[in-house]
Amino acid sequence: MYCPNCGTELPDNSEFCANCGAKLGQGAAAPVYPAPPYPAQPYGANLPLKNEIVSLILAFFIPGLGHIYVGKLVRGVIFLVSYFGLSALSFALIWDTIGNLSATSDPNFLLNISNDLLLIVGVISLVSFIIWIVNLVDVYQQTKKYNEAVRRTGQAPW
Repeated sequence: MYCPNCGTELPDNSEFCANCGAKLGQGAAAPVYPAPPYPAQPYGANLPLKNEIVSLILAFFIPGLGHIYVGKLVRGVIFLVSYFGLSALSFALIWDTIGNLSATSDPNFLLNISNDLLLIVGVISLVSFIIWIVNLVDVYQQTKKYNEAVRRTGQAPW
């Protein structure tokens, strides 16, 4: 039997609690302490999981946006700036070459510029494509890491 006042376990025939001195009375029923309605959950256990498909779709169309969705803001901004910075550089080179076409009367100017321009724009495009692929692979891995940490600890890993 348990003391209704302090919860100390006592022999069944006790009239007074040995711990707090409360009068128990003859045949007093031991109080039943109910179990908590639900087990304690760690802080942040209700964090939503991130969808791998959504993060891939975001990263597919706008490199870096999938990282921002997962919570990796700095990494997402780095991918955004590098990808779109290289795209803007490529566009500026092409635009400048188109502008110079009307300023010159040399017929070989277009042939000389186009080979150099194609090489530069081709290298920039290759680097942009590599950044885009790395972005897709990394966002998938980061989303899986985030979901695993939320399932295991109930908290975001970063």
